[in-house]
Amino acid sequence: DLTDLVIAARITALNGACIFVNRQTAVQVTMTMGVEATRGPAAAGRTVQLPYFVAVTGPDEEILDKAVYTLAVEFPANTQRARMRGEEVRLTLPVSADRRGSDWRVFVGFQLTEAELVMNRSRQAAR
Repeated sequence: DLTDLVIAARITALNGACIFVNRQTAVQVTMTMGVEATRGPAAAGRTVQLPYFVAVTGPDEEILDKAVYTLAVEFPANTQRARMRGEEVRLTLPVSADRRGSDWRVFVGFQLTEAELVMNRSRQAAR
């Protein structure tokens, strides 16, 4: 039900860069995420905590590492929509003769609860 909505958010940008720390041993990834959020009718206050994750997979697409971050979304008075950036995330990925920098994949998304995941899947199926 729409009246139960606390926050609706979407990732609007993902900015980053990859640089070799040492061509033989590591590549460093630096990135930030842009978000647009809309405050829902069920939001209790003007600040909402929005969890998101950054995960790294290898060539077999197995998740090798994942970290969860929290973005505090603050809605000024009389404002229901806000845009903000997440914190800068830095990853150091090992490279070698057997593993190139392009073998790694970095994924970013919202860290959903099981109920939020079910709701999002049912909304997509209805489209």
